[in-house]
Amino acid sequence: MQKCVRAMDGTHVSVRPPKQATQAYKSRKAIVTTNVSCVCNMDMQFIYVHAGWEGSANDSRVLEEA
Repeated sequence: MQKCVRAMDGTHVSVRPPKQATQAYKSRKAIVTTNVSCVCNMDMQFIYVHAGWEGSANDSRVLEEA
């Protein structure tokens, strides 16, 4: 069965990392976040979720690693 990608997007979710890691998790808007990427199939079911990148990570870097 072939999987067909319907939608792919990323978002930033607010987090509270340990104090020594706070700087790495600051997004370009200076908000402390983690970067989450998701992919849905044609039935709008999540078929892939990648969470945990620091908010400061560039979207292209997250996509490349996923």
